[in-house]
Amino acid sequence: MSRHTPKRRKQRHSTSGRVIASGAALTLAVGTLAILALARGGARPPDTIDAAAADRHCATRPAVRVATTGDYAPVVQAVADDSCVDLTMIITQGSSGVRRLASGDVDVGIPDSRERAFLAGPLLAAWAPSTATSPVVLAASTTTAATLTDRDRPSWALVLKSGDRGPLTFGIEQPTTSGVGLALAATLAPVATRITGDRDTALATTAAALSRLPAVAEEDTTAIADGEVRIVEERLVPPGAAIVPAAEGSPVLDHPWIQGPHTRHAGAARVLLTALLGDSGTRARTAHGFREPGLRSFKPLGVTSRLLAPPAVKDIPILYALATAGGRPGNTLAVVDVSGSMNQTVPGHGQPLITYVRQSVGASLSVLSDRTRIGLWQFGSRIDGDRDHEQLVAMAPLARNRPEMMRMGTTMRARDTGTGLYDTTLAAYRHVQAHFEPAANNVVTIFTDGKNDEATGLDLTGLLAALREAQDPRRPISLLFIAYGKADRAAMSRIVRTTGGAVFPIDRPTQIIGALMTATARTVIEEQRGAPAYQQPS
Repeated sequence: MSRHTPKRRKQRHSTSGRVIASGAALTLAVGTLAILALARGGARPPDTIDAAAADRHCATRPAVRVATTGDYAPVVQAVADDSCVDLTMIITQGSSGVRRLASGDVDVGIPDSRERAFLAGPLLAAWAPSTATSPVVLAASTTTAATLTDRDRPSWALVLKSGDRGPLTFGIEQPTTSGVGLALAATLAPVATRITGDRDTALATTAAALSRLPAVAEEDTTAIADGEVRIVEERLVPPGAAIVPAAEGSPVLDHPWIQGPHTRHAGAARVLLTALLGDSGTRARTAHGFREPGLRSFKPLGVTSRLLAPPAVKDIPILYALATAGGRPGNTLAVVDVSGSMNQTVPGHGQPLITYVRQSVGASLSVLSDRTRIGLWQFGSRIDGDRDHEQLVAMAPLARNRPEMMRMGTTMRARDTGTGLYDTTLAAYRHVQAHFEPAANNVVTIFTDGKNDEATGLDLTGLLAALREAQDPRRPISLLFIAYGKADRAAMSRIVRTTGGAVFPIDRPTQIIGALMTATARTVIEEQRGAPAYQQPS
């Protein structure tokens, strides 16, 4: 990932380096101590640290293991040169550093963004101290920048319109290795909400815009052509390019310090964090293009630009659904109710419910990557011979079946039929198991507005027993119900308690796309964690 390489490295699973240095550590701020105490679940620590304990002779060399990104590793290593720490550094990218922290493989994780910190648990994400900031900016040629700023500062809404034919093309810093995609999602979603007036529609708009952005490698320092706009960290703007300040301000990657509750080398970690937040950290950050933590504004090319606050912890899961940064592709079977009730006009909206489902299917397909495997069923009661379900599109990567999915998903029609929910649920579960993909999130997503009314099929007790028998820990399947109106949520809740998954109740058609994005967020977050998170607050 990185253009920078830590000095004096040794191999340990992944690229790593051990640094032995001398110096004294500064006193740790009271607020930082409180943060680390909260993370451990302990009581508030004393207001000061024994300076003599921190001011060790280098022969002591307290050891600590830190996982961080390749670009930020030189900062940590340079700080270790000024502190008496025996440092083992693990170079990671994406969410892998947080997973190694959760597994106990390292003492500290420093991902590039607060969104990554969420994977260690909401409490740690909220209180992890920032160790550096890296503003995310719009970069363009001087000619294009002058055009964009001719009258006023441009809005991030330009990115939302990137699919429109026009003179601008956009690219984004590689989102599979960088947190830029997550930070951009946090910026675009409120802009889209302001434009559309509806949060759920805004989620679809944001996801569609992000899916259209081609990735730009961090190592790409080539000149930016006229008409091209890159969304990258300020420190990666190519020489000769101009930064275009956005009206809303700039999102920022804040490199939070995440220390687990069972750190085996807390003393050494405390010394290193103190140095990172002191003069040694300032020098190292400056040398490698990072800015100080806690900044509220910066001046690219002398123009003051506001730095946006990190997203609220509660909003972070949906950002993963929007950006899908580093997540594995889905292996999903979408199952849509086409029973007679779906043809009823939605009060206050003027169209049958099936119309809004078709629109949501189209919106969802527009934001999914070509790697996503997906299939489509419709169901009612005995709509395909004796079966309550009918396959419309076989499960396959969207690179192969996107046109067919779009055609079938947007032309479904409701029928004068009942709702064979239970038999369909079991059949869909078994179908995804039979087409299980170990490298994907395997999910059945069922949309319905009703309850099972198929008298000759399974009852709820029989369904639950059959699902328990079908379960295979080697092939876990999540069931996600999007339950509209008076759908039988109680029965669905009992089903997902057996299989794993969730029920997403909605009461207006515009919520469908929001529910789909939330469902995606759940599966992506579970995959990103890769291991149980630390204890969550209730």
